[in-house]
Amino acid sequence: MEATNPPPFGAKQSHLRRAFKRCTRSLLESCSKQEFDRAFPTFTDSERQNLYQVFLKYVSSLHEIIEVEFDNICQESQVRRILDTVEEMVEEHTLGCLSGDRTSTSELKQGELVAKKNEIHYLKNMLEKIEEHNHLQRDRINFLKATGEASSILDVTQNEIDKNRAAENCKYHAARNRKYQKGSFSGGN
Repeated sequence: MEATNPPPFGAKQSHLRRAFKRCTRSLLESCSKQEFDRAFPTFTDSERQNLYQVFLKYVSSLHEIIEVEFDNICQESQVRRILDTVEEMVEEHTLGCLSGDRTSTSELKQGELVAKKNEIHYLKNMLEKIEEHNHLQRDRINFLKATGEASSILDVTQNEIDKNRAAENCKYHAARNRKYQKGSFSGGN
């Protein structure tokens, strides 16, 4: 069986491969010679140089292994076929938009019209519900006014508000006095 060369990469796959290579390169080559030397301060210059050469060979080998693994994963998951399909779909969509298909434009206008009508209907229903709620509230207020309960309810509510304000004022002044007293005693010691 003869191994056939795969067709050249599409634009999307080329971008993916370049991005992957850039990422792995930046990760694997992030250690400068100076940083490497600082990591081994007890070694001699020649030992650090030899160790750095081994490190570079290791990084280069690791980079090749990662690229091969990436290509294998892409092949197993059929990334090339999927990206080619995506490219074709994008191209077809772009060409379809450029051709100015009148039926799709009229369909879009019709869909927009239907959506606007639905929105108007929804807003009218909401307005009716709000008006009905307001009417019920007005009737309730009028009933309370007629029975005299409205003024007593307002009086009770106002009394509760006044009590709460008075209690809050007392708490505030008590806390302020405690703070002031603590400050004067700590200053005298």
